[in-house]
Amino acid sequence: MTTNDVPELTQLLINTPVEDSGTDTASRYNFQYQCAARHCIAMLEDATLRSVICEWHADFVLEYSNDTYELTSVKHRELELGPWPFSDLWDRGGLVKLYERWKESPEMRCRLVTNAAMKAGRDSALTFAQACNADDVQGLAPFVEPASRRLGCSSDEARAFLEALSAEFSVPDRVSIRAYHIVNTVEPALRAAGLTDVDAVSAWDSIVNLVALKSRDFDHRRFSSIRLARPDALTPSSIREATIERRRVTRQDVVDAISKPPAGNNATDPQTSNLWTREPSPEFTGRDDVIRQIGETVSTEDSGNPCQAVVGISGIGKSEVLAQYAWQNVGHYEFVWWVRADSWASTVADLSDFAEEKGLAKPTSASALDEMKKFFHKHRGLILLDGAPAEEDFIRFIPRKSATRFLISSVDQRWTTHVPTLRLEPLSPQAANKLLKSMLPSVPDSELTRLNEALGGLPLALKQAASYMSVSGIATHTYTELLRSRAKDLLSRAAPPEHAGLAAALAITLDRLENDQPLSLFLLQVLSYVAPQDFPTELFGLSADRESDGFSDVPESTPTGRRSLRAVVAEELEQLSEESARVIQELDDELTLHDCIVSLQKFSLVETQPGGIHCHSLTQALVRQFLPEVNRRTVIDMATKLLNVVASLNPVDSQYWPHYRQMLPHFEAFIAWLEEQNARSPIRLAFCCSISMHLAQVGMQESSLTYAEKAVAFAEAESSCELDARLFAHATLAEALTQMDRWTEALDFIDSSIRLAEQEEADATSTIPLYAKRAAVFGLQGKFQAAIHELDRVKQLARAMGDEDGAQHVRRAVAANIANMRREYGDTHGAVVDFTELITQHSAEDPRNELATLYCNLSLAHFDSGDFSAALDASLKAVEIDNEISGGVHVAAARDWNNAGLALMELEDHAAAAKAFDKALQIHKALRDVDSTRSLTAEANLARTWTARGEFSTARKKLEEVLAKQEKVLGESHRDVATTLTNLAVVLSHLGLNGDAARVALRAVKIDIAVYGEKHPELIPDYNNLGSALMHLGQYRAALKWLKRAYEIAREHFGPSHDRVGLCLEKLALCQYCTGDRVDAIKNIGRCVEIRESRLGVDHWQTRLGRSIQAQMVSGRNPIEVSVTQSL
Repeated sequence: MTTNDVPELTQLLINTPVEDSGTDTASRYNFQYQCAARHCIAMLEDATLRSVICEWHADFVLEYSNDTYELTSVKHRELELGPWPFSDLWDRGGLVKLYERWKESPEMRCRLVTNAAMKAGRDSALTFAQACNADDVQGLAPFVEPASRRLGCSSDEARAFLEALSAEFSVPDRVSIRAYHIVNTVEPALRAAGLTDVDAVSAWDSIVNLVALKSRDFDHRRFSSIRLARPDALTPSSIREATIERRRVTRQDVVDAISKPPAGNNATDPQTSNLWTREPSPEFTGRDDVIRQIGETVSTEDSGNPCQAVVGISGIGKSEVLAQYAWQNVGHYEFVWWVRADSWASTVADLSDFAEEKGLAKPTSASALDEMKKFFHKHRGLILLDGAPAEEDFIRFIPRKSATRFLISSVDQRWTTHVPTLRLEPLSPQAANKLLKSMLPSVPDSELTRLNEALGGLPLALKQAASYMSVSGIATHTYTELLRSRAKDLLSRAAPPEHAGLAAALAITLDRLENDQPLSLFLLQVLSYVAPQDFPTELFGLSADRESDGFSDVPESTPTGRRSLRAVVAEELEQLSEESARVIQELDDELTLHDCIVSLQKFSLVETQPGGIHCHSLTQALVRQFLPEVNRRTVIDMATKLLNVVASLNPVDSQYWPHYRQMLPHFEAFIAWLEEQNARSPIRLAFCCSISMHLAQVGMQESSLTYAEKAVAFAEAESSCELDARLFAHATLAEALTQMDRWTEALDFIDSSIRLAEQEEADATSTIPLYAKRAAVFGLQGKFQAAIHELDRVKQLARAMGDEDGAQHVRRAVAANIANMRREYGDTHGAVVDFTELITQHSAEDPRNELATLYCNLSLAHFDSGDFSAALDASLKAVEIDNEISGGVHVAAARDWNNAGLALMELEDHAAAAKAFDKALQIHKALRDVDSTRSLTAEANLARTWTARGEFSTARKKLEEVLAKQEKVLGESHRDVATTLTNLAVVLSHLGLNGDAARVALRAVKIDIAVYGEKHPELIPDYNNLGSALMHLGQYRAALKWLKRAYEIAREHFGPSHDRVGLCLEKLALCQYCTGDRVDAIKNIGRCVEIRESRLGVDHWQTRLGRSIQAQMVSGRNPIEVSVTQSL
């Protein structure tokens, strides 16, 4: 079954998270956990399946009741890589490794599970997979010899393996698998098991968590996957071994997991800890007193002094102390979260993962951070900030009082003035000897003492020295003398005395690697130029696979500007050294890469975690210091190519946000090094632009602005920087300023950039983004005519591009923007014509999501023109395409259901409108997008349906709830807050609470004036609602002032004959009548009727309402009760 077969409820639940939780690697593991979880759930109704045995992250074994077993390997393939070709199935698809496991126990079945399709046509992947699944021996015959060559085995062995193999492909991918199985697996299984009172969503999440814990096996991480494949490991007697039992999931385990109440404050809830990303070292000694002191400080119930900092020189073991304490005390806390705190941006990224787990707003704004602090105040958790500097953002983040405890590791001594601090000293001679003895048990204590004296008790130095001696077999006294000699030489070159021992030990090890394992040394040198955080090793394969041109997925907002920088980056990448390409190609081989990592681990130079491989910051600094100049360019080129794999992804596309989030510390570290060295490379500019655009998309506007400013500063300082690249950097900065609502600054900068482009005679490719940005700012300011003028200019430039690549795309995008601006300006009928034409021109080869967006905009144009039936049809067409693209669960689908609800509201089908808004809310819930601005808008619109049905008290309660959430997430002065206040004012007027209505309406006015200025069209409904509330209070002259403002803005922006002008005239006439100015009142209501008859028709309900008011005025009756609280 594919996602196209999913019923409506599934399509509403399919999870396409804006941001996957954890790193991209963790997200893939989560996909694999969910593949295993579906079999666990299946045990509720499938008696033939006895258990699921979880292996380390990727794989699992299915045990059947007839004592047979099936080895299952899971491979997630990214969308941009396309279907599996036959050639990729063996190494990257995992068939070689699956074969290695299978040959240990050839009576087993094997299964490959993947989200990607199999390539059809000339490529034989699809035919091969179909033959495997059909047990078609004859169909498998053509594949036996190719398999034999790939597997390095005989034809008979290859044939037997293929006959044991099945291929399950095109399963729901990691963004849709959760919701798909909630509906199609969990709900039927719960019904079959009689567990109808169990929530399907909670049940699924509980089982995924169970699989994750079993797979991680905290008690024994080095469990061999080969061991699971051996016959003697799966006999009835051996299956009871503790190692297997820890990883085994039975039907009773499933029942127990899903029958438990929601975890809530359960300290063992696996979803509230990411400690698996930072495992403790087994070689840990001499710090028991430090662990005890930390415990005494943070274990108190007193909410004061919730923070403890551990400071000391690099390499002293600060991070290890935090990890040891956390793992020893994890059961004492509701949640434990490890944060990469080298920078504030990476800290926010990791805290965003935590926020997603706990249902909090992502801490990308001051109000969201305050909300998180309130959560910390109430819940006893542990936040570990690894490597945090004592800078303003971090100091503000630590609350003065909190139930949650904070542990900081840092080299920054300034923490001593802010929080209680423990200073970590080198290990005592006794502790150092104990550590060395654990790694060198046969060496006499006296020799270990002399060795430690040369190393200064630094744990990092002790481990690296002991590892080298263990691997090399060098005599202790010989190595000690060598250390002393090297240390003297290093001290003479101004090496820090406290690190001389480590530097000497490392120099000896690097010499050994250079002579015996140069490829391992290259890997270590590359790691020294990125962050001391987990670096995903799969990037080596992706870098070798793709000849990346620098920017593969082009954002719609700046299509050709991105291509200009792309060309510059592509040229730069072509000039990178051949040696770097050769080394990356060698490391692309998984076995070779594994061997290199093992070599570095043996020397204690790197550590591996589930998220990748990382190197200590002090080791990094020393490796860079020792790097010969002859190799420096190769290493930097390698780092550039690896990082560019991610930088080439579209930073505004949500499917790539997890990639950027994981790699953000590495980009920051590499960019900082390039700045420090004043490296003159367009890559530096490109990386800054990509990071700026990504940060803007995830709500980190200030950090986005910082990187945009870095890009522009580099572009301006580098005289050889290509004009196209400079202008793209300018467009990026303009966008960052616009995102922060700094419109005047954005316009000033755009104007100066356009002048530069004109002076340098830049081509259309580079200038189009700048004019488009200017149009966007004009639109935000309500200057629609000016915005249309700018877009017309863009249209002319796009036409001048001729048939260049992307020119047609630019022209379509410009036409869509112009149509949208026309709609905003009031030419709704023209916008309908334009969008209809664009939809007609859309070809089958063009992106389907682009077509859905066009239908969305067409719906809005129809809505504004008063053709609500057509608006509904266009919205439902957009929903249909959304279902086709993403199974209907995507923010775009929620948007389109919301638009459908608005149309149904105007068609007075309030029950159907409520269902539409509820569908939008279901999607947001499935996306874990609850309490986002989009979700809150849908909630507010749902409340409007209750208002329309006369359920004013219910509507008021909901709007007040929405308002409180918006104020927490967005602050009290955000434009969305003003919109909710406007709707709340209408409800309060209906309840007769006119004083409250006026107060709320006035607050909405003040917010929107601060955001838009006094004469922006967004103020029209605000002024009208305030005027209506004041009329109900009998304050007619005060009301008249606001209603006149609304009318003047509407007339100025939309012309004298627009629908909005008609509504303003109606309200103005009502107020004038009440003040005794009946002549002007009758004149204005007559003009209102004329506009409506012309625009809407004589039988439209608004036209009939106007005529009714007009008749009452003419007859001398007060029409004030007719429509005083109607809102735009």
